[in-house]
Amino acid sequence: MIFVILLIAVLLFGGYYIVNRSVENHQHWQHTFDGLSFSAEEFYQAVQAAITKREIPDIRFSRVNYSQKGLFSDKREYLHIEKGEFIYDVCAAPYGTGFFVSMWFAQRPSVTKKLGRKVKALEAIVDSQSYYTIDTNAMIHGAIQSGFHEAIEEMTVSKGVRQLSNAELKFF
Repeated sequence: MIFVILLIAVLLFGGYYIVNRSVENHQHWQHTFDGLSFSAEEFYQAVQAAITKREIPDIRFSRVNYSQKGLFSDKREYLHIEKGEFIYDVCAAPYGTGFFVSMWFAQRPSVTKKLGRKVKALEAIVDSQSYYTIDTNAMIHGAIQSGFHEAIEEMTVSKGVRQLSNAELKFF
């Protein structure tokens, strides 16, 4: 009997964990700066400082390590930025004779939204947004992008590397 209860608890916790921890990747941007030497740590600090000064309420910064290939492979550290259900992961790394930078944008929808999308009749309801929500989301994206762009500009100008054009910086 205890085994059955433990099994049910593990299945429920596992299901909850999978539903709650899964994300939906939406956008990705990347660029390699030829001839640029920089440390990932310096870049992460510049990005965090540039975003922090924009005073976005309830934003959280942390570092996460993602596997490079699989469960037992080496890991790479990312700057992890969260605001509500929005997640931005910034990668920075020396690569060959240059420096690579990327940003991933993902969302962690609520359990209600995830379950509602499974039922076709509810999908339109759970995915609908008010003008206020759309505008707020645009403000969040804009502020985070501006901070990210500022850090890139600071990095390139300080090393005498050509700045990226607006077209090269566009990713959302």
